[in-house]
Amino acid sequence: MRTHLWPPNKSFDRGTVNAGAFTTQVNFAVTCTKNMRRNSTEILELYIKGKDQDEYLILEEIYTEDAEVEFEIASNSISFPESILGNKDIARVLSKEFNQNYQEVKTYYLSRPANKLSNIYEQNWLVVMRDIKSGKTRVGTGHYNWEFLNDSKNLKIQRHKIYIHEMLNIEDEQMSELTRIQDELNYPWVDKKKVCSVLNANIAFENITKYLK
Repeated sequence: MRTHLWPPNKSFDRGTVNAGAFTTQVNFAVTCTKNMRRNSTEILELYIKGKDQDEYLILEEIYTEDAEVEFEIASNSISFPESILGNKDIARVLSKEFNQNYQEVKTYYLSRPANKLSNIYEQNWLVVMRDIKSGKTRVGTGHYNWEFLNDSKNLKIQRHKIYIHEMLNIEDEQMSELTRIQDELNYPWVDKKKVCSVLNANIAFENITKYLK
């Protein structure tokens, strides 16, 4: 089994994070982030780390105490509650419980925020992960809506909608397809055209590439 780093081959705890053309200085610890003024790009990166790497305390920190996550699911192969209320329950469902069912998780953003302090709508995402129970590779896509509370202290997520358009199950006993896709995509920011190019190599992903085009 491969070990995840954030981003690949880099330490997330302290130093410089590089993801493709994206470079930002980070000095990460949940106890420290409370005192740092964050923008939406940084919030979205923390969300990925919290969800993908089972760091549920990060999710507790970046959502407001009365935040709401709403799901709209067009696929029959995955389920979540219609909504989750409160930062602690959001962290439990999206990080703690999620990582009991899936491993080798990488979630990708297919566009960057145009304004680092504004709400974000219909931001496409892709997830590539392994289902622990079945051993299958799961590849899914949809979009996020993000609404932030921007007060004098910090930016936090107030409302978050997760739309799941497709969630495919792929027979991939040796994880060769999972590895191929993850190795070819920058994490977590990646160009949509690059995603389609990588997925086009396997006809099983046709529904995903059609949605993203």
